[in-house]
Amino acid sequence: MRFSMVGSGLLSITGTSFAFLAPLIQAGTMGGLPLMVGMSLAGTPVQLALAPFLPKLKRVFSPLVSGIVVLLIGLSLIPTGMRSIARLPAEGAPVWSGGLVALVVIGVMIIAQSINKAWARMAAVLVGVVTGYTICGLMGWLQSPAPSSGSWLTLPQLFPFGLAFKWELLFPFAFIYLVCVLEAMGDITATSQLSGLPTDGPDHWARIRGGILADGLTCIGSTLLGGFPSATYAQNNGVIQMTGVAARRIGWVMAIILLCLGLFPRWVAGLR
Repeated sequence: MRFSMVGSGLLSITGTSFAFLAPLIQAGTMGGLPLMVGMSLAGTPVQLALAPFLPKLKRVFSPLVSGIVVLLIGLSLIPTGMRSIARLPAEGAPVWSGGLVALVVIGVMIIAQSINKAWARMAAVLVGVVTGYTICGLMGWLQSPAPSSGSWLTLPQLFPFGLAFKWELLFPFAFIYLVCVLEAMGDITATSQLSGLPTDGPDHWARIRGGILADGLTCIGSTLLGGFPSATYAQNNGVIQMTGVAARRIGWVMAIILLCLGLFPRWVAGLR
């Protein structure tokens, strides 16, 4: 979405980034949640300060540089995915259960993509997820947490954990915010290409500038409410390529769904 200068105007998804994991762990060890949230908030000016000057810095932050950053972040997630596959889906499940479910899900998605039908290609991810849940349900591997005893409606709170600050952690957090700027540039460029838009010229750089401004403002809002920094994701690019759908109204629908999931956690737990 785009509001004046804020936003890329593309179907770009943001969320908490793995890139912040190392400094967040260090801050948590030194000062718990208050320091984690406080340092996350302290680093947000990096994105806001760089965004207006990105068109002039395009020779420094070239597509090659941003592409390598996106590749390295993607490669760093492979061990996490492998550990998740190897983890048992439920206590007492066979050691091969996680790998079997993963292989079946991947196979179903490949088959759906291979069918010469638009609906199959668009629904490949959904069909894969439903297949995985169905297998786990039939085998008794689904796990559901106990319903919360809190209220049905949970409103966000300002500074729920407090704030703390340490100068020695400012550089590590600022550096990761810089990495997220490079990552966002690559992700937004890929989204533009998959959406059939030019990946050069004033309009393209306006999309990048607006997207990174939105990232900075989102990080500020997230940390003020006790959350962690967010970054533009690349996962939506794979989904856009698989489904051929890049309509921004999909982003509105998903935003409303996620908002409801956050405001009504007890209802969500009951569904699970």
